[in-house]
Amino acid sequence: MDYYPCGGAGAGGYPGSTTVLQTGVWYHVTGTYKANDRMELFINGVQEISTSLNCILASNPSPFTIGLSPVWGR
Repeated sequence: MDYYPCGGAGAGGYPGSTTVLQTGVWYHVTGTYKANDRMELFINGVQEISTSLNCILASNPSPFTIGLSPVWGR
């Protein structure tokens, strides 16, 4: 699982999860963001990513989505 808080997959530079997601298995996924500081990703309560950010999130009119991107068509 990849986590792209700044500009989407095209912006790159952020590590992915080490958990291999399996079809038919439920996961509790949480992402946190501290403005202009860092992001964290937790899967099933275990922290997998904690990294400092080198970008500022901009507002945009796009809806928030998980698992489907109308931009990338998946």
